[in-house]
Amino acid sequence: MLAWIQGYGVRRGDAVACALKAGLDRRARRVLRLWAPLLAWVMLARGDIDGIIGYRTGIVDLPGGLLIAREAGAVVSAFDGTPFDCAPLSGDGHDFVASRAGLQEDLLEAVRR
Repeated sequence: MLAWIQGYGVRRGDAVACALKAGLDRRARRVLRLWAPLLAWVMLARGDIDGIIGYRTGIVDLPGGLLIAREAGAVVSAFDGTPFDCAPLSGDGHDFVASRAGLQEDLLEAVRR
């Protein structure tokens, strides 16, 4: 089970977002699209979900969510597999894959397709 987070600036019909969501829907049993991104981070930290895919996410919940997930042992990386850093704390959005240990490569492969 995965969670999907996208930034407010992502327009309906965004080609990349549509492709990512369609690919995740094919691979995952369920993809949650929650109204509150911080809830997804807490669910990952608790082990309720396997991962989070973030596309052009805003900065509001990102630092707190990263802290919660990393303290619980989650792995977070950019779409290219490099370690994720939310700095700068502004810009058009941040793309990331967060998962429980051992699932990161599988989720990164799903995002790259």
